[in-house]
Amino acid sequence: MQVENIKVEMLGGFSVWVNGEQIVMDAAKLTKPWQLFCYLVLNREKFVSNRKLISILWADDMLTDPANVLKNAVYSLRKELCGGESLTESPIIYSTGGYRFDPAVELELDVDQFSRLCEQANDPQYDANTRIQYCREAVDAYKGDFLPQLDQDLWVVPLALSYKQQYLGCVHQLCEYLWQKRQHKELLDIASTASMFDPLDDKTTVYLFRALDALRMYRVIVTTYSKIAQSYEDALGSAPPDEAQRIYNAASERINKTEQDIIVIKTELTGTEQASRPARGAYFCSYSNLKHMYSLLKRSAERNKQALVLALFTLAPVKGAAADQYDLTRAMAEFKVVAMNTLRKADTIARYSRNQYVMLLTVSSLDDGRLVRDRIRESFGHAAASRNLNVDVKLTEV
Repeated sequence: MQVENIKVEMLGGFSVWVNGEQIVMDAAKLTKPWQLFCYLVLNREKFVSNRKLISILWADDMLTDPANVLKNAVYSLRKELCGGESLTESPIIYSTGGYRFDPAVELELDVDQFSRLCEQANDPQYDANTRIQYCREAVDAYKGDFLPQLDQDLWVVPLALSYKQQYLGCVHQLCEYLWQKRQHKELLDIASTASMFDPLDDKTTVYLFRALDALRMYRVIVTTYSKIAQSYEDALGSAPPDEAQRIYNAASERINKTEQDIIVIKTELTGTEQASRPARGAYFCSYSNLKHMYSLLKRSAERNKQALVLALFTLAPVKGAAADQYDLTRAMAEFKVVAMNTLRKADTIARYSRNQYVMLLTVSSLDDGRLVRDRIRESFGHAAASRNLNVDVKLTEV
């Protein structure tokens, strides 16, 4: 089959159409051939060497014959794209030592369209109303995190963060416009959706509570604040923005205390969400849950004559280096991926603050804990976000 055009959706899921026919429908899991496909279409302007593809897509695997593994993945991908027919017509081109996507094949990516809309929303050549319209279109085009099936793959993390930052930039512009125009219902819709995608974005949180307050949705303010406050506490060890707290306090005074308490309890009991797929490596949880787990882990370590080691990892800019909030956000996300994949399933990790992770390691001795520390440091040293950051580690047996 001659492949003439391919359409790909990567935001919020993964779907593929070849010549107008859908061949992948919102895949819950991405096999290696389709991971290879994603990487090649995103880097379609160049050949990617075999060595680089293997190091990126099989970074956590011990391969006895990596070249053959890559060759088999390419064969499977060509077969899927061509419907099992004439693999020589595949859009995956080989040249000495590498592969690329055929530039002659028409390719439509949702991430490209989304990025174009974001750029237009920030382009000063357009008037304010036109930019706001592009903001609306960009916000609508963002269906969720980039390739969520691969959220623990190191090459995906910076791209996912970049697209989310572009999305939030448009959200902030649109929210401010809607607030000024007193379009509170649309403001609530935009801020609510953005808050689901990123519950820790301060600006979105403030706009969400402004909209709820303007619409006099006092009971919703109480339930929403309970959820968001817990997210802030678990992830950052802090409270939501001051303005959100003030709106919550004012709403609380309007509601009967007994009614308020039962609303909060109901929210906490029914608000637990399960991850769509199990995480690899260590168990990641909130810091409050890690504190509860300490006693159980300590008893288990003592019973098995092992040591329980507490490790605190702090990321800070190298002296003289500039690192903004986006750099730190990216570094924390990449560090989490590295740590999760380096640690064992018996280990536990939680975010302690905006630039710190805390871990409980069940090991034979404190010296083994130091070896784990060194492995994490070394692995993180290969991540792009680590270049301008130091990793300070404190270890102690508990």
